[in-house]
Amino acid sequence: MLKHTIMFAVAAGMVFALAPAARASVVDLRNVVSADATLTHHYTFEGSTDTQRREDKKGSADLSEVFNVSAAAAITYDAAGFDGTTKAVITVGSERSRGFSTGSAITLPTTLTVEALMRPDTSTASQAGRGYVAATRASTAQRGYFLYQGSTAGTGTGDTDDISTLIGDPYDSGQELTLVETLTAGHWYYVANTYSVSGGSTTINTHIADLTAGDTALTTASKTVTGDYGSSAALYIGIANYKGDGFPGAIDEVALYDSVLNAATLQNHLDQLLIPEPASAALLLLGLPMLIWRRRARR
Repeated sequence: MLKHTIMFAVAAGMVFALAPAARASVVDLRNVVSADATLTHHYTFEGSTDTQRREDKKGSADLSEVFNVSAAAAITYDAAGFDGTTKAVITVGSERSRGFSTGSAITLPTTLTVEALMRPDTSTASQAGRGYVAATRASTAQRGYFLYQGSTAGTGTGDTDDISTLIGDPYDSGQELTLVETLTAGHWYYVANTYSVSGGSTTINTHIADLTAGDTALTTASKTVTGDYGSSAALYIGIANYKGDGFPGAIDEVALYDSVLNAATLQNHLDQLLIPEPASAALLLLGLPMLIWRRRARR
């Protein structure tokens, strides 16, 4: 009997040793995010009413719907989030779309991290070739286009399937940093970009993982651009500050921090979305001792 118990324990250990990574609950990520002392704004889009779903779960900068025409495509609330246990919102990628805004300006610190879970549902981002996930614009020269689908090249260039960020002025590739050159429509992405303003320039560090593809490590890039995003401005989610260029897809989480979270911290955030899941081979190994035991018991 003891021998059988030992065999079972060994096989169980092999299951966990051979287990690959798989997606898990966003709740684990939320718990880590909420515990960070530098978190300033957190949008989870959870609640029993649309008003509750637009609440800032950390600060007081609640969202309201914004649009440029009354016939703008409606936002889908209470949609399935990344893992199916959380909720997301879906915005439409067009010039006549609805998105969210804080209305009043929020503080934009000189050290900033913007984090999101996003799912682009098409490789074509709006008529202008861009679809904004999170953006501010403090002034004409102070763009804070923290996360968007597309690029400054616009339509007709094959760049509407990029994932990018842009800070400052002018609005061109010199101010832009591309995270993904060719996104996969329908895939969920974890994204966290950090910004550090100093001496008339901004250093951008990007971190991204394709969750649907099974990425377990962040892909990073860095660039320093001239200018900055200003010290305060209204935040727009799912749409640009001019109430156009809606993001064509789902947004599960958006979080802002008044610090530059380092790569190790952000990798830990990604790790919260990954749990061990037994592989089929490992499950076979788990069943092997039981099969041996049953055959011996028949003798």
